[in-house]
Amino acid sequence: GTHTYSNGETYVGKWKGGSPWIGTKYNKNGKILGKWVNGKFQ
Repeated sequence: GTHTYSNGETYVGKWKGGSPWIGTKYNKNGKILGKWVNGKFQ
């Protein structure tokens, strides 16, 4: 799924228990900020 935060950042990926699980987080300009792997931001 996709979630856009109030600051314009976006998470695209899978969720588990209501939290990001495996996916990518982008800033409002589309630049990758990092990745979520097994519930941990890297």
